[in-house]
Amino acid sequence: MNLISRSQPWTRSRGGWIAGVCLSLAQRLDINVTFLRLVWLFSIFFLGFGFFLYILCAVCLPLEGEVELSRRPKLMGVCLKLSERFDIDLGLLRILAVIIGIGSLGTSLIAYIIIHFILTEQPAR
Repeated sequence: MNLISRSQPWTRSRGGWIAGVCLSLAQRLDINVTFLRLVWLFSIFFLGFGFFLYILCAVCLPLEGEVELSRRPKLMGVCLKLSERFDIDLGLLRILAVIIGIGSLGTSLIAYIIIHFILTEQPAR
């Protein structure tokens, strides 16, 4: 199973408790949703990054059935262009872009702008 390919996009489930992140991740990774929710709760209270990661997934991953709506360019369309060029899931690229942007304290914004001008539009498949 290729976990990053665009052929099976990462989405949020409509049947989840809050934003559908845990349910969709559990289904995607074929693990028990209760176990995943407990791990996530542990990461929120003891490690501190779980809340941020959950919100990030809820914002960046499209709701199931709305994948095509999420394929609109945001912030110059760099993640969309990279997704199409390298066949990587768009939601995962957006999550990675936010994490790198915050982790680099914004200095990766320069690389983001450069990539925008380097990548040309790909014809629709």
